[in-house]
Amino acid sequence: MKKIALQLLALLALISFSCLSASADTIYTLTALAGFSNEFTVNLTVDSPTYLNSGSTTVPDSEVTCTISGGYSCNFVTFNAAYPGFDQLSFSTNAGGGFGEAYYFAVGSFGTDGTYNETLCSNDCTGRGAVFTVSETPEPGSLALLGSGLLGLAGGIRRKILN
Repeated sequence: MKKIALQLLALLALISFSCLSASADTIYTLTALAGFSNEFTVNLTVDSPTYLNSGSTTVPDSEVTCTISGGYSCNFVTFNAAYPGFDQLSFSTNAGGGFGEAYYFAVGSFGTDGTYNETLCSNDCTGRGAVFTVSETPEPGSLALLGSGLLGLAGGIRRKILN
């Protein structure tokens, strides 16, 4: 019986230590109008391993899902938390012959979970009704805690059945 208990304890320790290095992903979602006459609808999702709330970060294409009405796409998605007075999200697209878009949100938007509307400013703002959402996925440590609780419950039930 001691041997089984030690094996369960070793398994629990292994699960706990393997989850320590993992971190939760941050999901950024943008829904907006784009183009010179607001003729395109943009749906952009970025799955990042960390918050993109310092400096300027161009996101690797492997972390980006972007669709633009008419079958177009986007690339060079950049989060600029150092833009003066705003958090700036920009990207390039092949729609309408190719152009760049930039959207401006309140300072701190990139580092805090929530839903944000585009902030209008006096310089180069599009004001296209952009809605930006930041959310964090559950971290693996919480799942490990749930798993260890279930293991303990199973051990208790097993002990009652054997006695």
